[in-house]
Amino acid sequence: MKYKWSDYSKNFAEIADSFLDKEAVRNTGCDEGFNTYFEYWINETETKLNENFWCKIIFENDTSIAVVSIGKSPENEFTISELIVSPAKRGQGNGTKILKELLNCSKDILGEEIYTANAVIYPENIPSQKAFEKAGFKYTGSHPDGDAWYYQYNKPTIKELTCEDLKIDFLNGFSHNQNWSKQWVKENNNWILKGCKMSREWDKEKRNWIPSYLLNQINRGGIVIGSYVKDKLVGFCSVDGVLRDGYANMTMLFVDDNYKRLGIGKELFLSIVEKAQTLDVKKLFISAIPSQDTVAFYMAMGCKDAINLPNEFLDSPNDRYLELELGKSNERLFNLQAH
Repeated sequence: MKYKWSDYSKNFAEIADSFLDKEAVRNTGCDEGFNTYFEYWINETETKLNENFWCKIIFENDTSIAVVSIGKSPENEFTISELIVSPAKRGQGNGTKILKELLNCSKDILGEEIYTANAVIYPENIPSQKAFEKAGFKYTGSHPDGDAWYYQYNKPTIKELTCEDLKIDFLNGFSHNQNWSKQWVKENNNWILKGCKMSREWDKEKRNWIPSYLLNQINRGGIVIGSYVKDKLVGFCSVDGVLRDGYANMTMLFVDDNYKRLGIGKELFLSIVEKAQTLDVKKLFISAIPSQDTVAFYMAMGCKDAINLPNEFLDSPNDRYLELELGKSNERLFNLQAH
């Protein structure tokens, strides 16, 4: 983890209160100091510290940078009541990073998995709204008086899809519009990053075709997995069942535009890799669009430029052909799966 999370105690009161400048006081319920807020809640009859109420001081490189409090309802819904970042560390993305780490590593931090989390934010507190939205929270409504906005996070869940899942309306409501300004171009056997202006968006015909395309892959032994927030599809990935020369073809990996940069693509990729190893193949082949971000993602996952190019797997001549060696011999992949 990037941060160190320590249990709050009154010994940290001076540190926590140093975070409470005018802006923090205005946007939190800690106008009498964080320790007063903490003491109030732990003295409530139903509060059980570190069972249904947690307070954490967060450190980066041994420097305290934030304090956070989290409550849990009897229905196992969590509420992030306060998140106060040190004034010196605001505007640097720390709020979003702290939230993402809390949501993704809650078992290590709190001892419990967070599946649903809520937050209440003042309408004028735009920095907090942006931080929570970037961490995966969605606006759900406002208080009748208009003085508070409600946000909720729901942890994406991944499942293997069946033929029954791949109806013609499979992609209804799935937002997809790719735009990129830099892409890799091969010149004289070398890959060169060049500026461009590219865009791809699915039309109705493509959206209707994709479910049948994935269905065909399942019918010939392939695997399709989907990521869902409640009942909403937010990402999917597929590996075809047709094998060539020890390769399986990873044909698709897409994340809904509204859910990108939340780690969903990584989770889909690692899940499909784990399932692909049941197909008794040595490598995955990927015909990737050559955009800078797409290639960077696959390289971060442990992929390399493909050595062999099975003709049946080649998509576009402008794509960048990649491969992933399966198994523990791929050190980067092994480390990603371990974390």
